[in-house]
Amino acid sequence: VLAGDRGLNTTGNSQIIKDNQQDHASIETITVLGDHVRITGLEIQGPGQLDGGMVDKALRGILFENTVGGEVDNCNLKDWTREAIVVRGNNTVSSPPVIHHNYFDRIDANWPANDNRRFGYGIAVYNSDSNAQAYFNVFYRNRHSISGTGLPGNNYDFSYNYIIQNLSGHAIDMHGYVDINGNEALDTPPCTNPEDSCNYAGTDYAITNNFIDDPQGERGIVIRGVPEINAQVEGNFYEGPSAELLVQLLRD
Repeated sequence: VLAGDRGLNTTGNSQIIKDNQQDHASIETITVLGDHVRITGLEIQGPGQLDGGMVDKALRGILFENTVGGEVDNCNLKDWTREAIVVRGNNTVSSPPVIHHNYFDRIDANWPANDNRRFGYGIAVYNSDSNAQAYFNVFYRNRHSISGTGLPGNNYDFSYNYIIQNLSGHAIDMHGYVDINGNEALDTPPCTNPEDSCNYAGTDYAITNNFIDDPQGERGIVIRGVPEINAQVEGNFYEGPSAELLVQLLRD
């Protein structure tokens, strides 16, 4: 257990901060390699934006690497320029980390115009055969609250979360892959651009009973293809000028 006393006092003793003033050997601040690790009651803060609103380092808060179980709760994760939490590895499929009752604030990145990196994920589920569960979290001023790569076995259960004022993109995202003669291609067009789609997008995942309050009018949920088994999307509520709560992009 890695525990702090967030919510009990305001002394700042439960802060873990990764600034932008030095070169870091790893982009992760906390790497979890053991099973059933709990992280609770901490403020985990990234470098945020530089002067002029730009960033030059893609840094993330927590990485769960091929773990069994795990938990993040009662944490404030803010100002990360890549992802606040990343989950990857096939051990997470049957026993995923549970991420609940946290506050995600300004997970976004304003890169220079000549840099095509686009990060800013509250929670990211990477690679094939990876899974995460996220319940009862608040996401405020992020790019995407959650995103999956969409490769085979890439899943998440994202339910009962409150999303407020997305900054620069749709709230909930599932990428995909193109299957051409049995070859999977993720990091090549047409799977990376917002308006492009793929053959398949994830395997078996749920997006249920979330509240999205977005006065800027970004889309609510974007699924960039067809799930291999099922995508349960129900009970979600959207408030904002956009009429698009759910958009499924299908490849011709």
